[in-house]
Amino acid sequence: MRHGEPEHFITTATSFSEEEAIRLAASHAVQETESCMDCGLSREAMLLEAGKLGVTQVRWNRAG
Repeated sequence: MRHGEPEHFITTATSFSEEEAIRLAASHAVQETESCMDCGLSREAMLLEAGKLGVTQVRWNRAG
């Protein structure tokens, strides 16, 4: 969710974590290819930083 509206994007990865999903969503929100978030942040700190960019919820699914 970004600014309360659903937003979807697809990426390919062989492994993925919730932290990676948060970083990717934040990066997508500012439309940069480089991650804009420190990898050493806690999950809660990542969610706060992502929230500043309008990312209000992150969910990821494994494609079959």
